[in-house]
Amino acid sequence: MGVRPRGATAGRVDALITEGESRTALAGARALGRAGLRPLVLGPRRDAAALWSRFTAARATGPAPGAPGFAERIGALAAAHGPLVVHPGQEDTLDPLSAAMDAL
Repeated sequence: MGVRPRGATAGRVDALITEGESRTALAGARALGRAGLRPLVLGPRRDAAALWSRFTAARATGPAPGAPGFAERIGALAAAHGPLVVHPGQEDTLDPLSAAMDAL
């Protein structure tokens, strides 16, 4: 479950987008990338579409929202690449992140 950087400055990211398999995550990666920001996309599998967008600066795999370890994975990625903004790909992400807010 490593992070796959792209490009020479791939260590710096501005946002973490969850649910990389969703169309909304792909749209978010494109919008942030076009605005000059560098998104890190998190998906449950390597074939998640937003992981492979040309606007994705770095990619990571990890548990889906609600699955054990999801909030911990977000925390680990934020610690490695933060400070950054978490951009939920779907509304389902809000509850697990809210529940873990103090730990994050």
